[in-house]
Amino acid sequence: MSQISENRWQLEREREIREAARKAREAEISQTTEIYLRRYEQQINDLENSDLADIFSLKPYNYHQYKRSPLYTLKLQTVGYSLWKSYSIEADFFENNSVHHYGVRAQHTIWE
Repeated sequence: MSQISENRWQLEREREIREAARKAREAEISQTTEIYLRRYEQQINDLENSDLADIFSLKPYNYHQYKRSPLYTLKLQTVGYSLWKSYSIEADFFENNSVHHYGVRAQHTIWE
């Protein structure tokens, strides 16, 4: 085999190896993405069908939950003009069920 033919054969073989590796990576990414989307869908199902205080293992005295896809919020200590801080936990999703953001907030009204 001449040197040129051998170099062409090696280049072709390297291209085949790179193409096979690319396809394997794409398949792995696709599978991983599908797993994550299933996990998010399960989280959304849990948020829709369960009490939010139970999901977070909380036993608040007073709370309100807002459950409208894609935003789910649990607000603790909802009594107006309270001396205690009010806390909110929220989960917000995109339309494809992937997470947009999770948040935790504290609010305290000081009045005289």
